[in-house]
Amino acid sequence: MTSPFGPQLSDLLSEPGAIDRLAQTIPGLVYVFDLLERRNIFASRSLTDLLGYSASEVLAMGDKVMATIIHPDELSRVVTHHGSMKDLADGVTVEIEYRVRAANAEWRWLHSWESVLRRSDGGTPWQMVGLAQDVTALRRGEEDLRQSQRALADSEQRWRSIVENPFDFVVVIDRSYKYTFINFVAPGLKAEELIGKATPLEFISPEDHPRIRAAFETVFTQGRPTTYEVYIPQLDQWFSSLVGPIRSGTEITHLSILTRDITQEHRGRTAALDAERQLRTLEAKLHQSAKLEAVGQLAGGIAHDFNNLLMGIGGVAELLAERFGPTDPATRDLQDLQDAVARGAGLTRQLLTFSRQQTVAPAVLELGLVVSDATRLLRRLLGGSIDLQFVAPTQPLLVQCDRTQLEQVLMNLAVNARDAMPKGGRLTIELSTVTVDEAVNREHPEVRPGQFARLVVADQGHGMDAATLARIFEPFFTTKPMGAGTGLGLSVVYGIVRKSGGFIELTSEPGRGTTFAVHLPIATGEAVPAPSRMSSRPRGTETILLVEDEDVVLRFVQRLLEALGYRVLTAPRGDTALAMIEAGARFDLLLSDVLLPGIDGHQLGARLAQLRPGLPMVLMSGYSDKVLDVNSPAQGEASFLQKPFTHEVLATTVREALDRRPVDRPER
Repeated sequence: MTSPFGPQLSDLLSEPGAIDRLAQTIPGLVYVFDLLERRNIFASRSLTDLLGYSASEVLAMGDKVMATIIHPDELSRVVTHHGSMKDLADGVTVEIEYRVRAANAEWRWLHSWESVLRRSDGGTPWQMVGLAQDVTALRRGEEDLRQSQRALADSEQRWRSIVENPFDFVVVIDRSYKYTFINFVAPGLKAEELIGKATPLEFISPEDHPRIRAAFETVFTQGRPTTYEVYIPQLDQWFSSLVGPIRSGTEITHLSILTRDITQEHRGRTAALDAERQLRTLEAKLHQSAKLEAVGQLAGGIAHDFNNLLMGIGGVAELLAERFGPTDPATRDLQDLQDAVARGAGLTRQLLTFSRQQTVAPAVLELGLVVSDATRLLRRLLGGSIDLQFVAPTQPLLVQCDRTQLEQVLMNLAVNARDAMPKGGRLTIELSTVTVDEAVNREHPEVRPGQFARLVVADQGHGMDAATLARIFEPFFTTKPMGAGTGLGLSVVYGIVRKSGGFIELTSEPGRGTTFAVHLPIATGEAVPAPSRMSSRPRGTETILLVEDEDVVLRFVQRLLEALGYRVLTAPRGDTALAMIEAGARFDLLLSDVLLPGIDGHQLGARLAQLRPGLPMVLMSGYSDKVLDVNSPAQGEASFLQKPFTHEVLATTVREALDRRPVDRPER
């Protein structure tokens, strides 16, 4: 029924879109917050003007909205405030002020009026409605006032410097802030239009009014001078004012305002502050870069020394394995030793990947074949208590990725799952194709929508809580006992996937296992075939000059080469090898470590290229093969061996280098 005075409010609000239009016309931000799920379910469009976020961006934050935008110092107080809603009666409004992070990373103060909007069937507050306004200027004004008062009280010298400076103009105001005296009138104004009628507040921005009023009232009530700085928009100038009391007997009836133009000083100070901020930002970046470089240098040194050690251990194990038959009890022990060497080499690869020293060679790979090949090694690595199930894709999945790094992702996720199931369980690896749309792009803005290959690794382990999930990809973060984990595995996985243009979705609950869903963009082209496993090692009868300063590695490589039919000359130092070359030693290929006493492998190779052009060279190192990219004049003629390597890899690399010799090359 229509009221004789017009439509009822309920009738107006029942019109389509009426509530939304009402929310947008109210000054400030109108929002509805779910107290149970701790997320925003409505935000007015004024949110964009207030903080720079769109409503959809805030809604997409879900239950992370408070941790994302509320200042850490304010978060616990806001949470406590929400908890107190249970004692709030319907229709009662409470107020709270807190800092929030705007989209431009600036912290701003909001003053909110909030009340219970809906309750659950049990009477528990379910949703609350709030109206928030930006009070940053007021807060800053109060802080500026406090700083000015402290500066005035603590620094008599500052006071003297202010009063001794010449002032551009002087005015006097009464208790209502109206002008009673003016010694200067700006162009376009008349004194009679100002005296007894206008106030200084009419010439400054409204956001500065609370601060200036507070300054005036401080002098009126306390009788102590104060200062403030203010911007005049009409003049585009900054002014500094000294406010002092004028007494009639013991009563303060007027204030004197002595003002000078500080525009150039303020702009210079602002420029200096901006320069200081830029300098601090640059210093922070340089500091972070220096730390990463230090980690990289440490990783490289560890990789070199550790890989040489693994080379000796693995070499001896390989030679011993060839002496025993497959049924000998020692064979299994030697296989375990070789597996340990392989895992150690994997650890150095992780260090090099983390420090960005590992050379990456992306190629189009058939993901199903890579995973299928890797599962054979994983079954042995995981042990009999883990039931590994591989669900192959229904069609070929091509991805652009480095094969070694892709295998590293699989290995790290599998080992992480194994450690989460100390009593055994099922580990499922499944491949499929998915379409990534704009919704995923909100959480992963660096990802382009399209077709992706999804690699799911799911375990039945103990799972993780929210606090652990929030840090799981941080470098050096681990939940494992001391000595049981490096904290690098998952951070390396994250870095590899991100560098390949993909992303990871992670779900886990305590006691209910963990699922990693790795998404890699679908690639086009022809897949690179998997490395072939040769049934026999290529052999030869040529002479090889072997240069290696690690005695155990020297002996092992020499024995491998001689077992392949080659004649081997050895040198423990780079300068010793160079002396042999200059003395006329005859050989067909140089096989040298990069880091050597005397002169290094690069210098030795460069000198050899001058003395005997075209002679094949193979350099080896515990570092990545980026060692060939720097300071190596002969890098175009040299092959590379990454330590530790197997007999097969050595045989193939040496044979290929020898076979590239020019046919008509004279005998050396």
